[in-house]
Amino acid sequence: MISLFWATRVTWGQGLLAANKTATLVANRLGLQPQMFAHSGAVIGRKATCAATTFPGEVPESCPSILQQIPVYAGDPLSVPVVLLNGGINDVDFRTIVSPFTDSKDLASDIQQYCYSDMGFLLEQVKARFSNSATKIVVTSDLPILSSASKFDLLPAFVEFLGAPIPRFLDPNVFGPGDLITDKIIANCIQFWNQSTQELQKAVNDVNIGTGPRCFFVNAPFTVNNSVFAPSAWLFGVGPAPDFAAQDEVANIRAPQCDIVFANDFVNREQCYRASAGHPNITGAQQFAQAILASLGR
Repeated sequence: MISLFWATRVTWGQGLLAANKTATLVANRLGLQPQMFAHSGAVIGRKATCAATTFPGEVPESCPSILQQIPVYAGDPLSVPVVLLNGGINDVDFRTIVSPFTDSKDLASDIQQYCYSDMGFLLEQVKARFSNSATKIVVTSDLPILSSASKFDLLPAFVEFLGAPIPRFLDPNVFGPGDLITDKIIANCIQFWNQSTQELQKAVNDVNIGTGPRCFFVNAPFTVNNSVFAPSAWLFGVGPAPDFAAQDEVANIRAPQCDIVFANDFVNREQCYRASAGHPNITGAQQFAQAILASLGR
C-alpha cells in the first residue's frame, strides 16, 4: 500500500537525501511505499492564485498549493493508510516571522488564520478525499527557528538568506542577548512556534468532532536548544563568513536547479542555494519520525 506525504519543511525534508527524510523513515517503519507530493515552499493556499508551473522539489515555490494537489490525486484514495502533512508556515511567510518589524498582534492574527482556520479547511478536504475511516491523517508541529540559545554571530546572514535582510544602517556586530533587534526576531520565532502548536492542535481537535480520531497532531520534542545555531541544533543553519554556505546533504544538487529557475534573479538565487536553512537536519528528521510513529502506535 501507498502512504502519502504533502506539504513542506518536515514532510518534504528540505536539504536531506531521500533516505534521511522523515517521510521515508516513517514509511519504511510502517512497511509502506511512500508517494511524495510535498515540495519546498508549498502553501496551504486557501486564497492563493497558483500558476501551473512546477519546479524541482528543492527549489522554494508556493505552487502547486496543497489544496490544489488533494483533489487531483490519481490513485485509489480508499486504499491509502496514512496521509502525513504539515503547513501554515509558508502562508504566514518565513520573512514575516524573522523580520524585526513584524507586529506581534499581526503575527498572531496570521498564525490563527493559516494554522487554525486554513489548516482546518484543508483537513476537511483531506478527510473527504480520503474517506476510508481507517485512513490516518497526521499533522506535524512546527519548529523554534531561532531562540535565546542560538549563537548570534551568524544571525544577520541567516535572516538575510531567509529573505528578510536586516537594514544596512544597523550594525551587525551589536547583535546578541538584550539587543532590541535580536530579541524581537527571537520573540517572533518563539511566538510562531508556541502559537502554531496550539492552533494546529485545535484544528485537529475540531475536525475530529463527530467522526472520531481520524486526524492526529504530532508535537515533535523540539526545545529552544534544538533551534538554529543552538548547542544541540536539529535544524540546518548556514556556514561561516565569507561564504555562508549551505550545510545540507543536497546543496550541490539544488544549486544548478536554482541557477536555472532564478537565472535572472540574484537575490532569490542566493536564497535558493541556502534553502535548507531553518529546516530539520538529519537528527531533526529522525525526531519527527519517532514522534509520528509513536502517535501511530509504532
